[in-house]
Amino acid sequence: MIGGLINDQNRKWIILAVGSLAFGLIMLDETVVAVSLPTMQVDLSMSVLESHWVINAYLLVIAGFIAVGGKLGDIVGYKNLFYNGSFSIRIIFTGCRFFSEFNMDTCY
Repeated sequence: MIGGLINDQNRKWIILAVGSLAFGLIMLDETVVAVSLPTMQVDLSMSVLESHWVINAYLLVIAGFIAVGGKLGDIVGYKNLFYNGSFSIRIIFTGCRFFSEFNMDTCY
């Protein structure tokens, strides 16, 4: 079924859809950080200028991970990287769940 959908005519639209979805997820993450910023600002006693650095640092880290992930995908293969990343995330979340000194908010 999928083999028939991916051809030279549809490939550019599939790439556009996947890229748009990835961009939408990054914007969603940015929105979550922006919504939680006032609470972080009060809890951590940050000034407005310091709170802007939270967003800048977050976006820089995300951009770094995207660049490293792209290069790792080229080296080890995207499917292999996806499976290993999914497995690692599951192990990390399971470990966070079993340690009593962490609550689940720490893992997300």
